[in-house]
Amino acid sequence: MEKIALATVSLELVAPCADDAEALFAACQEPRIQAWVPTPRPYTLTDAREFATSISDAGWAAGTDPLWAIRTGGHLAGLLG
Repeated sequence: MEKIALATVSLELVAPCADDAEALFAACQEPRIQAWVPTPRPYTLTDAREFATSISDAGWAAGTDPLWAIRTGGHLAGLLG
C-alpha cells in the first residue's frame, strides 16, 4: 500500500519517520503510556527509531497496518493506526 498523507491548515497525518524518534522516545517514558501501550521496557531511543521506520514501513508495505504520525505545528502530537 502506498503511504498516504492528509493535511489541513493546522494538522497533518503522515507516516512516521526517523525524525519522530526523539518525541516517541520521550512520550514512551510516561508511565501512563507504558501502562496501556505494549512497548519494550526499558524503551530506548533505538526502539523508537526502529518503530518510526522499520515497523511503520512494514505495516504500510503489507497494507495491513498503516500508521500515521499526527503532527500539529510541525511537532509530533501522537500516533494513529
